Amino acid sequence: MAAAAESVVNLLDIDLVVLTGPGFAAASAIYGPAIMRRLSPADTRTWHRNVTVTVSLAAATASATGAAALVLQSHLRA
Repeated sequence: MAAAAESVVNLLDIDLVVLTGPGFAAASAIYGPAIMRRLSPADTRTWHRNVTVTVSLAAATASATGAAALVLQSHLRA
């Protein structure tokens, strides 16, 4: 996951990585620090800026919210 986050940061040139979903909500104490350890050396060496990694406040319900949005969207288009 940390390597994927690093690739996304490199590809999209972003300063903020927001982790969301039930898996991240349950294991944020593992994922967050692991991703930061992967990104920290490149912060000053490569990007010359700080990249912040955080867990969404709605991480536990993000998948349900997304599913509900898809249902609503399909009904609104009809």
